[in-house]
Amino acid sequence: MNFRGRFFCKLDAKGRLSLPSAYGFKKNLKQTLVITNARSANQKFLDVYPLKEWEKLEKKILKMPSLNKNVQAFQRFYVSSGQVVESDSQGRLLVPLSLRDYSQLDAESEVVIVGMGHKLEIWNSKEWDKLFSKIEASYEEVVEFISNKEEGNK
Repeated sequence: MNFRGRFFCKLDAKGRLSLPSAYGFKKNLKQTLVITNARSANQKFLDVYPLKEWEKLEKKILKMPSLNKNVQAFQRFYVSSGQVVESDSQGRLLVPLSLRDYSQLDAESEVVIVGMGHKLEIWNSKEWDKLFSKIEASYEEVVEFISNKEEGNK
């Protein structure tokens, strides 16, 4: 399952997110999901994984040295915040209050759902706009890096 695209929508008053039907989001997310907190460029957002993808991540982490401070930090911040949720019959996803608070998603706030292949990201639209502007400003460098990787250069 690959998630792609970028969609703007709103949380309802109860903190539910109506998943877009485009690209099969509703169909693909009628399963158990895990939502957790995340950060990029000092901005907070949420990651959403199908349970099978989350379990792959957990197995990968469990193979790492458990006494390593970076592994512990990752487990404490990212893994411990993972909360299991299910979409309802109308394709809505209830974002847990603690994760809404973390990612600055208020009831009825505008959010951006970003397809990232094996997972989704949920962003406060203002935070997304800031990050997107940063990415846009250095996009030529990013394309060059990807192009070099694509050609087999390391």
